[in-house]
Amino acid sequence: MSLLPPNELDGIRQYLAGRHQEEVMNQPRLATLHYQKAAASGSEMLPMEEIRERLQRLRSQHREDYEKGTDDSLIANAGVYFPERGSLRVPARK
Repeated sequence: MSLLPPNELDGIRQYLAGRHQEEVMNQPRLATLHYQKAAASGSEMLPMEEIRERLQRLRSQHREDYEKGTDDSLIANAGVYFPERGSLRVPARK
């Protein structure tokens, strides 16, 4: 059991994974993926301005890896559900 809500815990994990991939492993695509997922977590504990700056730097220095990492994050986040916010319901087409 965690003292943090699931989205906060996931956001922190994604942020730290992004820093590891960027700073230690030199993997800009994976860093982009993790930073995008951290930003999408809805965490209020993360340094969002820093994440935005890191993503901008990755986009300017590694454009192809940034675009692929962003595509990866869109696929990974397609099924994200935040129970405290309710689910996204798309009405059926009439």
